[in-house]
Amino acid sequence: MVQADNEALSLISEMGAEHEVIESRVALLSVLCNAPKERTSCSGCATSQPQRCAEGIIESIGALLAYMVEHFRNEERGMQAFGYAAEKKAEYAAHISDHSAISDFFNRIVSQFDDRNPRPQVDEMRQLLRKWLSAHILDHDRLVVSYLQQLG
Repeated sequence: MVQADNEALSLISEMGAEHEVIESRVALLSVLCNAPKERTSCSGCATSQPQRCAEGIIESIGALLAYMVEHFRNEERGMQAFGYAAEKKAEYAAHISDHSAISDFFNRIVSQFDDRNPRPQVDEMRQLLRKWLSAHILDHDRLVVSYLQQLG
């Protein structure tokens, strides 16, 4: 029982650490596209800046998406391993659905990415990811953490 308690607490800690990494990677998007907020396009940037900016953004989005997919897998494996998926079927299904919606959002952004004017997409992604982080953690992850804490 002590082993299971320690593993549940370890999963809680890992989830928190992974959320912090995701938040830092979202913040990096702001640094990459650091034009003033009132500028809605790349037209005022130096000639080489928009391309360099777009390349950095694409690289960051890819790294963020890969990390988030791995984070989702870790959460889902943990929920299954500790019985959350079996005991809390509706909550588990909603959690997985939210993961899917977030992945779909990323796929839409990537498929519509305009490397000549990435600013609007960067702003949209940053805003939606911040909302998701807050909502997902409060609505879904909090329930998983509470469940895991009860095991300990």
